[in-house]
Amino acid sequence: MGRPAPTPPHRGVSRRTQRQPQRSDAVPYDRVVTLDESFATLKDRPAHPRLWGALLACAAFAGLIAVWWLLVVTATGQFLEQSALWGSRIGARFVTDHARLLLHLVSLPAAIVLVLVILLGVLWRGSRRRALHAAAVVVGVNLSTQVLKQWVLWRPDYGYSLRYDGANTLPSGHTAMAASAAVALVLVVGPQWRGVAAWVGALMTTAMGYSTLVCQWHRPADILAAIFLAVAWGGAAVGAGAWERDADDPGPSRLPAHGRRAIALLGAIGGLGGVAAVGMELWMWFGTTDDASRTDVFIAYAAGSVGTMAAACGGLAALAGLTSRTVGAAAGRRLKTAPEQGPARTSGPEPTKAVQPGGAAVNPGLEPGKDTAQQLTTDPATTS
Repeated sequence: MGRPAPTPPHRGVSRRTQRQPQRSDAVPYDRVVTLDESFATLKDRPAHPRLWGALLACAAFAGLIAVWWLLVVTATGQFLEQSALWGSRIGARFVTDHARLLLHLVSLPAAIVLVLVILLGVLWRGSRRRALHAAAVVVGVNLSTQVLKQWVLWRPDYGYSLRYDGANTLPSGHTAMAASAAVALVLVVGPQWRGVAAWVGALMTTAMGYSTLVCQWHRPADILAAIFLAVAWGGAAVGAGAWERDADDPGPSRLPAHGRRAIALLGAIGGLGGVAAVGMELWMWFGTTDDASRTDVFIAYAAGSVGTMAAACGGLAALAGLTSRTVGAAAGRRLKTAPEQGPARTSGPEPTKAVQPGGAAVNPGLEPGKDTAQQLTTDPATTS
């Protein structure tokens, strides 16, 4: 018995067509990527919001250390701080009563009530991640304030302190409580309200910091250190993923145009105020002797007040400004997971496919009912 003959291929179909079926949705090899598509890919690329939050936390904590070293550790810095306290008596009778009322409203029970309100309010809206991070920020800021003040930082005695024991008062506890509430407010609200929350928090923090200065409870360095500490905790919360699920929350997930403008304006106010405060401090640092005049102490007081406003506005604007980077990362993830769409079909009837008796489809270019051999001879595109 001879060897069985190999099974011939289906008539009308070449061997190459059988081994490599044609794909109607294949992308042409010579397709050119347009410039708009390239820019869209770069724009939607993830921007690593956790990294930016960590960088903000490091920068804010570095600012705290710089303020403590320049204005507390050095003798010149302590003289400027004491001059600001002397200058706060100028016109203090107009604002002292209101400032004392605000200071007496801030206490430890108020902080506990604040944490409970944040937890209950945000958990009711379903944002557990943001609620837990905001509560952790409030607790962490106020706890670390006392740790730094009592056991970590110190105040050399150069004869300028009004306290009998010359103890360290940096950071300010009242300002830290207000700043932590402001940071928590920015953390818990959705992206569409973060511009408003940053403005409300900046006003609240500025009012509390200025009240401690005008009532001579704290020096400007104490206030600035408390604000920097709160912003550092807020940046750490974003770095830990507080806004990681913004795209999954109900409502708009992108920072609206009015929110971007509000944050930009708040940051500009903070930047201009910071430049003015640093300029006044430098003028006092290099142009004032131990015998300060009334003008000198008022400039030192103005520098501390403007610096408080600048730190609150700039810090909260920087924190709220991280929203756009978080939303960009979410958009990048959605872009990667989106299914690719094939080429659009043109209108009209679909071509008829010839089918062999065994159910195998033949080349769609052949017409059924005609001699296959004759068509293969006349159509070179179907030959192997």
